[in-house]
Amino acid sequence: MANDKYPCPYTTAQLEEFSKDRLFDQIVVVVKDLKAKKDNLTKIYDLTRWTEDGVVSKTYRGTCASAWMNEIELKLIQPDGTPSPWQTYADKYGEGICCVREVLDQARWQSEQERYASLGVKVMERFSDETGETIVYDLLGTIGGMFAIHLDSPGRVQPAQDQRNPRKLCQINITTDDVDRTAADVTRLLRIGPYGIGTLNNKTVKNAGLLVDGKWCCPEFSFQLGMAVAGNLEFEIIAPTVGPTVYKSYIDRRGIGYHHIKEIIPLEKLDEIFNGYIQKGMPLCIKGTMDITTFAYIDSEEAFGFYVEMGDGLPPEQLPEGYDLYLYPAE
Repeated sequence: MANDKYPCPYTTAQLEEFSKDRLFDQIVVVVKDLKAKKDNLTKIYDLTRWTEDGVVSKTYRGTCASAWMNEIELKLIQPDGTPSPWQTYADKYGEGICCVREVLDQARWQSEQERYASLGVKVMERFSDETGETIVYDLLGTIGGMFAIHLDSPGRVQPAQDQRNPRKLCQINITTDDVDRTAADVTRLLRIGPYGIGTLNNKTVKNAGLLVDGKWCCPEFSFQLGMAVAGNLEFEIIAPTVGPTVYKSYIDRRGIGYHHIKEIIPLEKLDEIFNGYIQKGMPLCIKGTMDITTFAYIDSEEAFGFYVEMGDGLPPEQLPEGYDLYLYPAE
């Protein structure tokens, strides 16, 4: 279905092999006021154990704060106004999730540089620090953000377990205006896939609700959703088609980009966690259940600089009628 318009250079089997055993260790968020965003994440999202706290970094050319969610570091950067990838992002989009970083071994470190060069992907920055060497690639024109690769230094010291939040960050989302085009771009550039793509709407989502103009309601809505897993992270693509969703407002305001992260919450704690955010003045902005899978977002973009999704992580036992699953690339 998608292959007719957007051919894929890889087979499903190749993508499954490429996507195995990959490790993503960092998600970078550009913010205007680091202290305010960090304080909100601490007070509202209960994210603590900050391994950086207002550290001025010459390497990143900004003020940084980091909190680890198990094996993934959520890094906040307030750019200092000098040229850097983070300042480029801030100038173009303001605040938001700007970059995902993958850790490579020595063999892939070399081969991936050669592959990106063959694709004509621009290097935005190359730097070294005590953790190793990082290259940041410019994917602003395709997925609205950056992607980085990292080679650990032999002596890198990882944060101890008691310095990490015992939270399960499982997903990064790209919101777009064309799910097939973006699935094609992600498979071609990042070799992440294959994608299973379907439709969520009033028929395929039960107990749905949306926050519209400050009111909780359930208007007609529809969006396409594509999902692929690469190692320790899901790469989700969403394209809104009908209704006043958080995806539609995002696309209208700034175009394609990294929209949200997702955290796995045990099913028995979901209602307690949701109610806790509401009591802190952080309302839900979308909620629903597909088959047995429950998900919800908190309306956190202004407070955190990005949206947060939470869900039980249970895979659906049966796709609902009307979901209309297809694969990219087609088998």
